[in-house]
Amino acid sequence: QVLIVDSPGFLGDFEAGYRRALAEIAPEVDPDGRGVNIDGICRTDPFCRGNAIEARRLLNLAGATVSTTFCLDRYAAAHRAAPFTVGTNPDLSSGVGTACGSLLGLDAVGETFGRLQASVDGVDSRPVDEEIAWADALIRKACEKYLRRFDPPRVVIAAGHAYAAFARDLLDRYLGADIACIAARNDPDAESGAVTYTMDFSTIQEMIRDAEPDLILGSSYEQAIAPRAAFVGLTPPLRGRVLLSSRAVAGIEGALHLMDEVLNACINRNRRPGSERTDLA
Repeated sequence: QVLIVDSPGFLGDFEAGYRRALAEIAPEVDPDGRGVNIDGICRTDPFCRGNAIEARRLLNLAGATVSTTFCLDRYAAAHRAAPFTVGTNPDLSSGVGTACGSLLGLDAVGETFGRLQASVDGVDSRPVDEEIAWADALIRKACEKYLRRFDPPRVVIAAGHAYAAFARDLLDRYLGADIACIAARNDPDAESGAVTYTMDFSTIQEMIRDAEPDLILGSSYEQAIAPRAAFVGLTPPLRGRVLLSSRAVAGIEGALHLMDEVLNACINRNRRPGSERTDLA
């Protein structure tokens, strides 16, 4: 059986198309189903497979089994989903089962597994909590070393709202970054702060040129506007790059990966001839 869905292209945004396709599948919960669903997985996302692997790893670490993965699974699995769900990208929430939280960010991971422990038999959040503490210490140590040599970066973020908010919080917490502006392609639901809802490239171009960022998180389009800024790919398209491994944004490995990318990109930029830098070491 082949299901063809006319999801929005020029008629809507990426998230709207995902929701329309999912509605056509019409997922169902099996009240007696075991395990936990993984939500927010989409093949268009360059972090799709990495997020799914990391979510599965964390669930297994806590003693939970994985039920349906939305949407990286068989059609039949969508109609026997478990009653509880964790998300890797809130922008792509399926609405299937009881949402126990997001895996975007270390705090979110801890809170989500606390809810799972209270709701699902056999789940023990302690191994996940221990790994969160280890990752937090690791990131702090690396960022403190960076800040002994360089100033906090001035940052522009352009992505889906959930990924953008995750990156903003991570960079603010660990690097004290100056978040000049955020361009979210989907509605940020009246989020406070410097968040602009726009899919207009000229608007994003003006935001970047006004901000004069040291670091851009976004797609190849944003990178082309300010090629001298450090760049970390956060949303497609990501052109001119080989992406073979399963990179994650979600989960503990996702936070570690993003900070790897940010620190290495900023260090490389600061080493370029003519770049402004503050060397204290």
